[in-house]
Amino acid sequence: MKMSSVPKTPVSMTSQTSEISDSVVESLFRDTKLTRQALYSFDDFIGRIVPEVISNHQTIIARPSLSNYDDTVVPNTIRFSDVRFGVPSCIEKNGDIRQLNPMECRNRDLLYSAPMYVTVHHTFPGGEKIYNDVFFARMPVMVRSSLCTLNRLDDDYLNNECPEDPGGYFLVNGREKTLVVQERISPNTIFCFSPNDCVYHAEYDSTAHRCSTMRIIVRKFGSSPFRVTLPGLETEIPILILLRALGDEPWELYVNSDDASSSVLDAESILTQQQALEWLEEYCDDPQSLLDRRVYPNVSKKMKGLQLCLQWHKYIECLHGRIPFDDRDHVNAKRLDTAGAMIGSMFCHLFYQMLSNIKKSAVQLLNKNKKIRPHRLIQPHHITDGIKYALATGNWKIKSSTFAGRVGVSQMLNRNTYISCISQLRRVDTGIDSQQKIIAPRLLYGNQWGYFCPSETPEGGPCGLVKQLALSTSITTQCDTDTLLQIVGGHFVNGGCSIVFHNGAPIGKISNAAGLTDELRYARRCRTIPSDTCIAIEKNNLILWTDGGRVSRPVFVVKNGQILMTKAQMIDLQANRLRWDDLFSLGIIENISIYEEQNALIALYPKYLKSDHTHCELDPSLILGTLGSTIPYPDHNQSPRNVYQCGKLILFCDAVVMRLCTAH
Repeated sequence: MKMSSVPKTPVSMTSQTSEISDSVVESLFRDTKLTRQALYSFDDFIGRIVPEVISNHQTIIARPSLSNYDDTVVPNTIRFSDVRFGVPSCIEKNGDIRQLNPMECRNRDLLYSAPMYVTVHHTFPGGEKIYNDVFFARMPVMVRSSLCTLNRLDDDYLNNECPEDPGGYFLVNGREKTLVVQERISPNTIFCFSPNDCVYHAEYDSTAHRCSTMRIIVRKFGSSPFRVTLPGLETEIPILILLRALGDEPWELYVNSDDASSSVLDAESILTQQQALEWLEEYCDDPQSLLDRRVYPNVSKKMKGLQLCLQWHKYIECLHGRIPFDDRDHVNAKRLDTAGAMIGSMFCHLFYQMLSNIKKSAVQLLNKNKKIRPHRLIQPHHITDGIKYALATGNWKIKSSTFAGRVGVSQMLNRNTYISCISQLRRVDTGIDSQQKIIAPRLLYGNQWGYFCPSETPEGGPCGLVKQLALSTSITTQCDTDTLLQIVGGHFVNGGCSIVFHNGAPIGKISNAAGLTDELRYARRCRTIPSDTCIAIEKNNLILWTDGGRVSRPVFVVKNGQILMTKAQMIDLQANRLRWDDLFSLGIIENISIYEEQNALIALYPKYLKSDHTHCELDPSLILGTLGSTIPYPDHNQSPRNVYQCGKLILFCDAVVMRLCTAH
């Protein structure tokens, strides 16, 4: 990110530009919630993740396991589809089903949840049967989400709820539980952190975050050949053998022949694709399956060779010192898992566990020559109890599963003060043990400007390891890509000089990256494609990101040194005739991520705008978090003083609010 230099003699700000900034910032807090990252992620879980997991599962095929069974007989198959959620409810002791509201769950120590129903398709020898609206599980409901009963009533007081309650938390056994946002390494990105290896975590399941890690290693640069290691394969594969097995991409375009001399000798006896596949067959049963599932499973088959060359090229450039090694703590090296993403990952693993149990039960019934009733084989308590246990204890793990979870994800919601509640709901945990005496993850970096609060972090061991989102920061959910890929696909050419990457995977080549970038950004400002789409240029290549977990923030769009907002639009915004989302459709503001910031020139104030600026900050004070923004004149304090005051504001802020309320 490039920040404009402040002139020694600032030009006086006009009242109109100052009023525009104030009006836009006011509409941000008026029309959006500070807990929106949790609410949007849970709505994404309900509306996208659950239907995708249910519809994409493999059909259960059940056959008797008896030795005398005739394999020519049509097997029993079971498949689920058409997910539907009911309203939040509970089952009384007498069997009655009653609608629930959050306050009743608090008073009666209940789980605030909604029933989930599916359609079951069962085929058997001689027929087929469909069971509609079969009870599948009870799904915990986030307060103020799209499933919550509070959204169906205009007056919160009728449900004994406060209209200012932010939502974004769950009710488990009557207790308010919040899921702390968790950091993880960014997938589908080539990382070279040290001279030891160059890593690429290829994510082939975005819901359960399943990755296949591919490493390029070299024992001694200059004299040892480059090798590739794959998960589940002990043998190190010479890089040119793997490249020829993938289709023999012309690696000479990306790697100097002097740097690859040892690798050429290492694979001198393997010159064709067929010979490479035969070499791989000596170390694995199915080399084609290995190439499809272990080698860049997120990349199309014709682009895998290109991706391997790009990873090799970056490794050599880092070894030569031409480009610096990657920073593990950079913002673009991280993804944030929100509540919806974490519950989605948990649901996916529990769902596949239940499918395995259903298949075992079906086989046992067939062995006893009994009829299968698939709607009775479903175990609703398996998914319900698994998610409920994780929310209640904070142990984000599954028994008898390889699911690598975390501990302490779920926390009791802090209700000491209103602002402490908001602060906890916007907290980010790096997942690093506070007892570890490491310095780098605790530091405050310049690339965190506008995304994380520079002051709000705990004292002592967790200092710097637990962070706070800035006021305007949002966390993206997965975007719709149909229109985006349709626009980009029309520009693909053979032999183009620029590569297009979508979510870290090369998808084609184009001849004019700058022109396509301008077209896509115009489409984003017109809302033809989602506003959370990241469009950036890096080394003359077009980078597109539509995955979830990226941090982004809104800024003014600047053209010819001017903000694109008229006085009439400002008056409509102040009168509530224009809303915050309308500013995106009008192209006045747009969300940018760290990828775009690296090639942007952003002015701090409208009065500093010049013709070469691309964006302008809404207000520099939005870099602070929930508690840091309430400190009077924080720019006049030393940095540790702001950190201490953020810790004390949790205790004393309500006294200030009470004083303001009584004054009116």
